[in-house]
Amino acid sequence: MNTNNRWLDVFSIVVVIFAVLASSSSRAEADDFGFLNEQELLSIARSASPQTHWQKSKWWTDGYFSSSGKQKLKKVASKPITVLMGPPNCPTAYWWYSGGEKFRKKYESKWQADIRKRLVGFPSEVISYCLKSNPPIKGGFITNHPINLRYVSREVATVIIRELATDNVIAVRAIQENDYLSKKTGGRIFNQNLKEICEFKFLESDSAIIHCKFFGVFPAEFAVTDVFKGQYKLFGKNEKYAFFITNLNLADTKNKFSSLLKDKSKKKCNFNCN
Repeated sequence: MNTNNRWLDVFSIVVVIFAVLASSSSRAEADDFGFLNEQELLSIARSASPQTHWQKSKWWTDGYFSSSGKQKLKKVASKPITVLMGPPNCPTAYWWYSGGEKFRKKYESKWQADIRKRLVGFPSEVISYCLKSNPPIKGGFITNHPINLRYVSREVATVIIRELATDNVIAVRAIQENDYLSKKTGGRIFNQNLKEICEFKFLESDSAIIHCKFFGVFPAEFAVTDVFKGQYKLFGKNEKYAFFITNLNLADTKNKFSSLLKDKSKKKCNFNCN
């Protein structure tokens, strides 16, 4: 019975970029959302064939759970645990439990409350979609969930982007995905509708290169601002845009980094100063 915030991913999280600037309509068309259909979701929830018990997967026993989570799992090593997690493109926050229907309802409620809290301010369609449990482990067995094939972590983040020519600036919600704790190759960026808009590659421990559909290519550097809270900030710039990224939600970002949203002529310059 454990929820994992995956704070260690801060060292991996080299990015999240701009939920499309024009995403301002109150109701978007269905095609604007990065959702799987019901048949695809059902396929994910089914156990893979041949079935593999989670204890035989080094992916789970050695790689995925946090140190504290692994200690708790030792106490239920012989039990058929189920891991509650949302569909692809949603945050990978999870809760796990062992037991029957009574326990499922209890922990599914807790997991859904956690997801709602993380996705405050996101479109209602996105929240409803991400509340659909697609367990990567079901009754002790590995399912078809894509996280069983490629280890990634996804979390809510905020991007501040400034157009250099006009000095227009905006702060937007996004979701970042990375594989730092496994392959260490890079990740992807999704807008607030879960549509992929960027991809990135890790270069060194404190740098990456980001390719975005709407904003071009960015070299980027990041810094951990609070190790214990798992907070980071990321700076990047190309010939047209400058950006600042943090894994705080939009409200906390506006409170902590309000000066970055002001016109340069009205504040001491500390972002996009050239």
